[in-house]
Amino acid sequence: MDEVARRGLDAALDEAVARASRGTAGFGLSLDIDALDPAAAPAVAVSVADGLAPLAVMRGIRAAAALSGCCGFELVEYNPTLDRNGATRRIVESTLRAFVGAS
Repeated sequence: MDEVARRGLDAALDEAVARASRGTAGFGLSLDIDALDPAAAPAVAVSVADGLAPLAVMRGIRAAAALSGCCGFELVEYNPTLDRNGATRRIVESTLRAFVGAS
């Protein structure tokens, strides 16, 4: 999180995708939603203060998913029993749509 805060999500994600796709048949994306801003996504077990903005994460996932080497996506740590008014569910659904729509 410190590196993302310092460099920005787009730069960190671009570097990660470049490293993961170098000399490989493909790469996958994994999103632990504990990293999202807990004010926006409360349905997680271990929240991170000043977490990532959901829209920025969706934008990054959409961009990475559109690359030819992207072959999978996982989203982890959603706890529906902690969700308030479906806020996190809506983020989860939108994030999955961002991946599927771009891949």
